[in-house]
Amino acid sequence: MAAAHVAAGEALPREETDAPAGGFVLDAIEISGFMRYLDAQEVRLTAPFTVITGRTGSGKTSLLDAITFALYGRTTRTDSGVTLEQVCQPGGHVRVTFRQRGLTHAVKRGRDGKGKSYLEVWRGEHKLQGQIRELEASITNIVGLDYEGFRNSTFVRQEEMRGLGEATGAARLAVFSKLFRLETFDRAQELARERFNEADLAVKTKEQEILTRREALDRLPQARETLEMSERLLESNRTDLGLLQAKMDAIELRLRDLETVHETYLARKTAGEELGKRAKTLTTKIEEATRLAADAQRHRATADALEKETADLDALAVEAEALVELQGKVQLLGGKREGLDQSRKSLNEQHDRQVRRISDNLFTVEKRLAGIANTVPIDQAFEVLRGEGRLEERLARIEKELVWLAERGTIVTELKREREATGPELSCAREQTKAINKDSFVVAELKAQILTHKEDLRKETDGHLAKMTELDLEGRSIYQQEALLGFTEEKRARLKDLRAIVPAKRAKREELERLRRDLQRSADAASLLGSLQQDLEEVRGSITAILPEIAALELRDREYAEARRQLETSRREKDSKIAAVGKMEGDTRRLRMQIEELERDAVKLEASQKDLEGMLVHREVFHVLKDQVFHKKGLTMYAIHALLPSLAREASINLGEMTEGRFDSVRLETYEEGKGHGIRISVRGVDGQWHDVVEFSGGERTQINAALRFAIAKELASLPQAGRTYGRMRTLFIDEGELGSLDTEGARDLFVQKLFAMGRFFERVVLITHLAEVADRFEGRVRVEMTADGRSRIVS
Repeated sequence: MAAAHVAAGEALPREETDAPAGGFVLDAIEISGFMRYLDAQEVRLTAPFTVITGRTGSGKTSLLDAITFALYGRTTRTDSGVTLEQVCQPGGHVRVTFRQRGLTHAVKRGRDGKGKSYLEVWRGEHKLQGQIRELEASITNIVGLDYEGFRNSTFVRQEEMRGLGEATGAARLAVFSKLFRLETFDRAQELARERFNEADLAVKTKEQEILTRREALDRLPQARETLEMSERLLESNRTDLGLLQAKMDAIELRLRDLETVHETYLARKTAGEELGKRAKTLTTKIEEATRLAADAQRHRATADALEKETADLDALAVEAEALVELQGKVQLLGGKREGLDQSRKSLNEQHDRQVRRISDNLFTVEKRLAGIANTVPIDQAFEVLRGEGRLEERLARIEKELVWLAERGTIVTELKREREATGPELSCAREQTKAINKDSFVVAELKAQILTHKEDLRKETDGHLAKMTELDLEGRSIYQQEALLGFTEEKRARLKDLRAIVPAKRAKREELERLRRDLQRSADAASLLGSLQQDLEEVRGSITAILPEIAALELRDREYAEARRQLETSRREKDSKIAAVGKMEGDTRRLRMQIEELERDAVKLEASQKDLEGMLVHREVFHVLKDQVFHKKGLTMYAIHALLPSLAREASINLGEMTEGRFDSVRLETYEEGKGHGIRISVRGVDGQWHDVVEFSGGERTQINAALRFAIAKELASLPQAGRTYGRMRTLFIDEGELGSLDTEGARDLFVQKLFAMGRFFERVVLITHLAEVADRFEGRVRVEMTADGRSRIVS
């Protein structure tokens, strides 16, 4: 009965479901600006069995990424390192609508126009409030699964189908562990290992602490002896510090007596140094004034000569400036003239191109018109057709009148003559009608195009002539302006000469100004020379008078310097002694504290030993969990052993139905090889022997993998809600399903038949495939296409 439904291209009737009540049922996906779905698209799932079809790469599987993006903000691509910004454009979003336990929910996730992420969640008509993290937690609570659990319970992806038939048992074990979330035990083992390491470190730390305390207690007698010696040495250093302070007080008293003599010595010495500097400055000024006076006569003769040579500099500069301005105007007009020449050349080139283009178009149209012969133009065609119609109506009328007026001979004769005359006219009209064809419409259009091209050619010629005339008028105006300026070759040569003469004369003018300044300084120096010599004599007299006084004060100042050195030495000794006393006080204080701590450690040692006993017990607990309970030989393999028998039975039933009994026995068993573990998948062949799945052909292996995956999907759908690892899923997506490797239509029919049987456990079953012959068997169909510019869109 089921096979008949499949063969007829119909979905199987819904049987009484074995799936648990409630559960996640997907109803609609709205997508825009996500991956290649750049335009707004919507998919509504209303049928129990729906196929999503389209060419490879059109974007079918992207719909699965859209679902997980909306619910969890993750996709298979972001799991591989692609960012959310790369899969969702600014302004893009995905909205999914689903039912959970009979209540409708909607989730919309996307990025606004500025690229900021947002998330919106509705429960029925009520919109939930909160930040993105809070809303994501609400989604996980509503669905009852985290991202990994949702993917494993809802999506059957083609890579997982192939993974069950991998050549290594370890790879198969990894697939089972992932689907049933048994990696939780791996994480538990890792956590137990971390806790064991922490406990082991705490034990070692405590053991080291006890050892340290015992070693420290052994040093207690020596520490007390060291403290006694330190206190005696500290008292001795305090006595030495008091003696140094008394010595410093005596030196400071003597320094106060010598302070006045020292200040007087410094003042007189400074005054003597200032007088020496003054004498040196006056001597330099007298030497400079004498030199300037000697050079004054020579500079005066040179200045007179330069003044004569530069007398006409201002007039020549004005002349040169006027000629430069005139030359600039001429160059400006020259530039305009060159621009006109370029414009004239450009206009001629553009005109030639336009004329060639219009002429080519005109020639093409005329050639096409010449090729259409014996065709009635459309403006005549209607008249010819109307004439033919009038003649046919006239003959029809004559025939009727001949019948009506058969008894009236005269009229009948006239009618016959009229019929005979109308016949040739009608034949001629019909010949003309034959000349009416599709080209009749083209002839008039071609004639109109010829007139248009000729008019365009005339306008182009007239426009070009007008523009060239305008350019010629502007050129003549420029020539007239150049003539009025009168910048002759003679003036051009004069400007060239002035450009060499004026800078040379300007340099001589600057030299003249410098000589004038030197002459002025020479005159000022000559008038000051006597005054400077008198000041020098006075300064030398003051120096002679102050030197004996400075020599007498210097002897007393040496006593002051010696007292200062003694005071600095004593101060350094005092500072060193203070530091030594401070260090000794600190050492003594630390020794007392150390002795007190050691005395307290004697009490703490017993408590530390008791703590160590408890830590050893704690470490042993985590050692057992790490190496026995959560080890690969522990709960993980126990869970696998518990799952495999029921999965093998269900897979055997599935395989028998999908192969019409050719293969009907699947055996799943674990094995251990060295430090590794794996799952062996064996199928009893037609020879009655058990063979590993890799020994079968591609199509047979696809059937075996599908039988296993359908058994796993049923098991996952039947598991009770357990935290966020397993949840009640009523929607199943099968991505491709490796149908292309099934080599017969019958094998594909049996696969689809089994897929329809999954409706007992899922309210929605959705197959993604590019095979049209499979898609035709589904009552609900969604077709995805890729546009020429690389955009995915839903077309049905």
